[in-house]
Amino acid sequence: MNRKNITIGLSILAGVLLVISLYGIFVVEPVLPAAQTGFSQKIFYWHLPVAILSFIAFLATLVFSVMYLIKKELKYDVAAYCSAELGLVFGVVLMVFGMTWDYLAWGVWWTWDPRLTTYLILLLLFGAYFFLRSMVTERSRQATFAAVFGIIAALDVPVSFLSTRLIKNVLHPVVIGAKDSGLEPSMYIWLLLSMLGFTLLYVALLLVKIDIENMQDGLRDVKDAIENGGK
Repeated sequence: MNRKNITIGLSILAGVLLVISLYGIFVVEPVLPAAQTGFSQKIFYWHLPVAILSFIAFLATLVFSVMYLIKKELKYDVAAYCSAELGLVFGVVLMVFGMTWDYLAWGVWWTWDPRLTTYLILLLLFGAYFFLRSMVTERSRQATFAAVFGIIAALDVPVSFLSTRLIKNVLHPVVIGAKDSGLEPSMYIWLLLSMLGFTLLYVALLLVKIDIENMQDGLRDVKDAIENGGK
């Protein structure tokens, strides 16, 4: 099976899983009492997987950046860049989910609790990552600077993840691994389906994005060769 078929298969499977999860979330699972945030709690089933996938994407950028610094092969820089871009997209979606949930459940769009604050810093750092890349035109220097900064930016991932475990706050209780998470066994089914669906979606999008970036790099090389040959 070639890469194109794998990507298509992953995309279809991701779509099926996410549709099934939506059916379970909105049709099978009952609406919780108002004291447990009511209907808005249903956002949780996609909110948490998107959060985890954004962390995974940023950590993948760290891994690919380290591999680039070790091997100096541009394919690792391309992978790091693509994963960082997907992480930023997942991050923005996560913030929209989170702010909507906060407003529906507690009547506020934003609060400076530890998880939100550290996660906002994470998004700003990766926004700076793309700004840095745009400021350096020479390809190898761009890849090196981006790799170093990507590693530094990704160090905020464990800080954000552990913030709910180290600092008590009401908006982001510990769910995975917590004895008093409040989740019924049936809830985990739809949560896991959502998690698997978004994971497959991330992999499929990463493969597509890498292929697009490689094609663009190839076109730039051809363009440079034509321009240099015409002088």
